Amino acid sequence: MLGKYAFRLRQGPATIARASFNDLPFFKDVSTAWRTTADNADHLLVPGENTMTLELWDGPPSPDSPTIKGPVELTVLRCEGEEVIELISWPTFAIQAGQDPMALEMPFTWTVKFTLPDDHLKPAYAPNPPEEIPREGTPELHAAVAAMHDALARQDARAFVSSFRVKLEDFGRFYGNPREASEGMLIGAYEARFSKKYDVAPLEPELLVFESRADKRAAYVTRKDGKPVLSARREEGEDIQSFDLDPIFIRRDQTWTLLR
Repeated sequence: MLGKYAFRLRQGPATIARASFNDLPFFKDVSTAWRTTADNADHLLVPGENTMTLELWDGPPSPDSPTIKGPVELTVLRCEGEEVIELISWPTFAIQAGQDPMALEMPFTWTVKFTLPDDHLKPAYAPNPPEEIPREGTPELHAAVAAMHDALARQDARAFVSSFRVKLEDFGRFYGNPREASEGMLIGAYEARFSKKYDVAPLEPELLVFESRADKRAAYVTRKDGKPVLSARREEGEDIQSFDLDPIFIRRDQTWTLLR
């Protein structure tokens, strides 16, 4: 880990999990097996009070263990010593809240709070004024999503990575500027990925849903059918590569720009 804080999500089969810090989703995936995902969290957190939310839905069962569902555990940690700051555990918390362990209810949502020192860096959206986002979006937001989809469909690595400008700046503020996270290295990595043809799902703007998040300082985009907003997949035998994203945008220089 590069920073002071990290998240860890342990996810069992037959679950769809979405994890958020401070009302901004940073992870969503379907699990049909047992998996652990861990990464830096500094850039997702704020000075003072923070919230961590875990949302769960029923997912497809594991082919190997069709009767098993979960468990799922979301943790925020201090990297030094892997000290747990706060956690959410399912089905433990659901049962403790009174649910029948033989008839657990979905969807499940749980939020916890924790505090970080006041000298923790503020997020990129902090100086932005609150802005109400209509559920159907705005022409500007639709244009921002369409530009990303167009770059992905054309497999234009330079145009696609250029949409990550704020994300790269954020990474630099919190973790320094490791060479592997530079714009040039990312362009090279995507050029390598895009050297083979991806099947890119259509955008279907009529299915997009826009939400105000982070005290109305960010716009979160999803689809009515639950599929990823941006999705690309390539299969060659057993070699499978995919890219899925429900983007979050913030205002930067009056332009909606990808945050993550």
